[in-house]
Amino acid sequence: MASVLDIPLTVEVTWGSGYHSKYEAIERAIKEKFPQVQMISSPTQGATGFLEVKIRGGKLLHSKKHGDGYVDNDAKMQRILNGIQEYLNGIQESLDSKK
Repeated sequence: MASVLDIPLTVEVTWGSGYHSKYEAIERAIKEKFPQVQMISSPTQGATGFLEVKIRGGKLLHSKKHGDGYVDNDAKMQRILNGIQEYLNGIQESLDSKK
């Protein structure tokens, strides 16, 4: 039986000028809880004030542009981690139902 740790998942973080250290903190937290996750980092060209975290091909987990602000506290980071866990749980449920 496949487990959520075997499910490939890519998380994309797009960040504006000056946000690289914020990306690194997000990446560390995600990789600590979900070591199987492949991280993709994309600095925006010519844009500042931009920080988005999303599951590739899936849900937007955090957007500074849309009012979520910086990922500057545990609650915001936990919301991102919970979003990843919910996504993986949905995939796991789908796999289990196909048995």
